[in-house]
Amino acid sequence: MHKRLSGGRCTVAIDVAKELFFAALVDDEGVIARIVRWKHPEQTRQFLDLVGRLKAHHTVEAVLEPTATYGDALRWQLERSGVPVYRAGANQTHLASEIYDGVPSWHDGKSAAVIAKLHLDGSTTLWRYESTARRDNRAWVACHSLYHNALDAHARRLEQLLARHWPELAEHLRPRSVSMLTLLERFGGPQGVAETPL
Repeated sequence: MHKRLSGGRCTVAIDVAKELFFAALVDDEGVIARIVRWKHPEQTRQFLDLVGRLKAHHTVEAVLEPTATYGDALRWQLERSGVPVYRAGANQTHLASEIYDGVPSWHDGKSAAVIAKLHLDGSTTLWRYESTARRDNRAWVACHSLYHNALDAHARRLEQLLARHWPELAEHLRPRSVSMLTLLERFGGPQGVAETPL
């Protein structure tokens, strides 16, 4: 599919993946001039060169789905080159898939086309960067979740072992408490406590 882009605006709608990216180049009328694909990051420079050539003749807007963090480097490069980047909601894109062509199938080229249609219909938003404070807060929450989940898994294992070897301990100490962990670290089990003189 190779058509000339008409009008002053070109939408570059990008389907982000881990490696194989697709982009639909769409004019003001919603006509897809071309669908391109490239391997990221090896061929991303060539894709950005293509976007640069489009900018010489059109007002270029890029639109992406927030697919994990795989598109972050491309987003930064596009913005650095002066291309505004818009965000299409993942749920919107999936819901619009069947409406787009009456078929519930999903593939990368179609995904890029659906993202373009959502953008031309005004259903996307300019993708702004979070403030440093908000980013820091999200990092702290992610870090807490990482350690909390690991702690939770180990604590459940410990409770199961205690139910087998020292079931009465949970009647006196709250499971996962510092007191219980300190007692286990110091004495190891009920025999260690029994053998320790008062």
